[in-house]
Amino acid sequence: MINGNMYRNSYTWFFTMQQGQIIHVRAVLDLNAYDAVMALDVKQY
Repeated sequence: MINGNMYRNSYTWFFTMQQGQIIHVRAVLDLNAYDAVMALDVKQY
């Protein structure tokens, strides 16, 4: 990250398949890690 800390994010993808094709995708991410990055004041660095 801009402050030198390592960004560790977890996420997963869920696919719904039908007849060999993807018909729906859902992505889930670690909002705590995302919120920490978005809270950084980039002007400070």
